[in-house]
Amino acid sequence: MKSLLELPGNIPVTPQFYFYVLTRHMLMRFDRSVADYVASVLAGFANVVSREGHVPSWPNSERTRQSAFLPIPYISDMLIALKSASSEKEFMIRVQIGNHSLFLSGIFPQHIQHRSTHHAAPSLAFYEEVGSQNYRLASGHRLAREQSLVDTYRTIAEHFSEVRVGLNQLSDRLLCLEPAGDLPS
Repeated sequence: MKSLLELPGNIPVTPQFYFYVLTRHMLMRFDRSVADYVASVLAGFANVVSREGHVPSWPNSERTRQSAFLPIPYISDMLIALKSASSEKEFMIRVQIGNHSLFLSGIFPQHIQHRSTHHAAPSLAFYEEVGSQNYRLASGHRLAREQSLVDTYRTIAEHFSEVRVGLNQLSDRLLCLEPAGDLPS
C-alpha cells in the first residue's frame, strides 16, 4: 500500500487492484472476499463516472443485460423498478441498491448528512438499512449461489455499518475527491 500512496507519478495498476489494496487495508477485519467485492464496487463506480463523466441515466438496456452494475441514478428508482422485475433482474437491482448505498454512505457520508439535514433527504441510517436489507435478500438468490457470493453478501449485510465506516476512513485518509480548481494553493 505504501508504494501506491507514496511513489511520485502515476502507477500503472488497474482500478480494481488499486481499490483492492486500499480496501484490504481498511477492512482487514473481514475476509478477503469482502475487500475484493468492495474494491470491485469502488472500481465500478470510478469506471462509470470516468467513462460517462456523470452517473448515467436508466435504462440503458444493452449495458443492463451485460452487467450487474445497473446504471440507475437513484435508489428510489431502483426500489420502484423492483416491483416489475423478473427474478434475475430483481437480483441485479438488489445488488445495485446495496452497492449504491455502500458507495454513497462510504465515500460521501458528509454529503448525505448535509442533504439529510438541509434538504429532507434520507439519512445515513436509511442507506445502511436499505443497503443491508438488499444485500441480505440478494444473498438468498440462486444467482448469488452460482456466483459464489452468498457469504460475501451476507457478511456485508450483517456488518454494513462497519464496512461503511471502513470506507469513510478510506475516503478521509486516502482519497482526494476535490476538483482540481478547489484545492488550496
